[in-house]
Amino acid sequence: MGERTTRRLGIIVVLAALAIWFNWDIVQKGYEHPRALLDRLTWQSEDVERRSLKLREGLDLQGGLQILYQAEGDIKPELMEQTKKVIQNRVDSLGVTEPNVQVQGTDKLVVELPGVEDPDQALKTIGKTALLEFIFSGDAELTEGITVESSYPTLFRELPADKQAPFQGDPDAVAPTAAATTEAAGAGTPAATAAPSPTAAAGAKTTTIYPSVLSGGEIASASAQYDAARGGAVVAFEMKGEGSDRLGSFTGDHIGKFMPIILDGEVISSPTVNDRISTSGQISGRFTMADAEILAAQIESGALPLKLNLVSQNRIGATLGKQTIDSAIRGGLIGLLAVLLFMLLYYRVPGLLADAALVLYALFTMAIFRALPVTLTLAGIAGFVLSVGMAVDANVLIFERIKEELRGGRRVTQALETGFSRAWSSIRDSNASTLITCVILFWFGNRFGASIVKGFAITLALGVITSMFTAITVTRTFMQLANHFGWFKETPGVASSEDPRLKRIFGY
Repeated sequence: MGERTTRRLGIIVVLAALAIWFNWDIVQKGYEHPRALLDRLTWQSEDVERRSLKLREGLDLQGGLQILYQAEGDIKPELMEQTKKVIQNRVDSLGVTEPNVQVQGTDKLVVELPGVEDPDQALKTIGKTALLEFIFSGDAELTEGITVESSYPTLFRELPADKQAPFQGDPDAVAPTAAATTEAAGAGTPAATAAPSPTAAAGAKTTTIYPSVLSGGEIASASAQYDAARGGAVVAFEMKGEGSDRLGSFTGDHIGKFMPIILDGEVISSPTVNDRISTSGQISGRFTMADAEILAAQIESGALPLKLNLVSQNRIGATLGKQTIDSAIRGGLIGLLAVLLFMLLYYRVPGLLADAALVLYALFTMAIFRALPVTLTLAGIAGFVLSVGMAVDANVLIFERIKEELRGGRRVTQALETGFSRAWSSIRDSNASTLITCVILFWFGNRFGASIVKGFAITLALGVITSMFTAITVTRTFMQLANHFGWFKETPGVASSEDPRLKRIFGY
């Protein structure tokens, strides 16, 4: 046995042991992989607790929520991408495993949340514009729940002295110029319209405008907490450097005055400034813990650059998911067993070795799905099953080439080497064309928010790449080992084309 074959065998044994370990929870239900191993899966998530080797089930397999939003306003590709990022951050705060957020067309966002148990909370968390502001109301305590107008995006320190207190006027009259508006929108804040002409402003309806001290964008972090002194939930926050200075300066100059907190124009709290506040503080109100968690998530993710209107929401039940995954697994196992039986009956001993390689192929692929991780949908499982056929197809090409060489009178060792080398070009070209198709399908699914198409493309591509490895490396190593240990021993003095023993072994 050559040094190269020995080296290949060692690599296969190590990979097989890892694959079995990664998939051990299939054998031992409830098995948990060591935390030390999971901590090393750094590419999965920055959050250590979210790293896992468990199979991830998609929306159609475990149920969940599918939401379609349509953007409103001055829609630009860059603003849609910023909106997508904000939504993604909010979704991440829900702790959903493998969510999917995609831009569909030019003005729509598709949000898929597998395993969501509380759709109402999810909708409240991700769909609101969530522009949080600290405003100044002077000596007036504002009632929670009322809607007010603020000077945002023009802030307190940018207003003239006669407007650094609640004043009557047109909200658009204190808006920044068009250039400043564009800059604000680029920073991830809702864009305001430019100031109207003096003629238009003169006829505009006036209302009370409250100076905006600062926005939620100045907050570095926020978290929901239970305040025993208040007997309810609050949102604790930490300020950023510039925001801290701004808030500290304002509160230091306005002790005893009211500084209400509004969310999308609605008053959620109306606290009095009792002392100078700079680095940290609390937002209190009539919050449940769930409300506080939603608000904290919205503050941390930032305001949506565009207003989103809910177009549709579909809740997919877990019962449907269980039925589909059971049927898919059953169908996959039947197909796999049928392929294994065909290879054994038609190709005899080489077919048996190919079956062993095919089992390793399944283990390798499932281990890759777990490690990356890949979210399995019903279409993804179909892609995996299809790749099993691709793996067998490569072995069929190889074995047919080997039989041709043996019929031509070559010795077994030469036939093995020639068969693998001549089959390689056909295997390479067929798999390359499949991978190109997978790239096109992935692009299509990503472009139009069709995650089911993306799932199919990803699992098929990974299966094809793994099948090339098992067919060319694993099956070849097994065949060389069998030849080394005399499984393919030739009958002395008989040509391979007429050797009855080789005919029985190879089935030609």
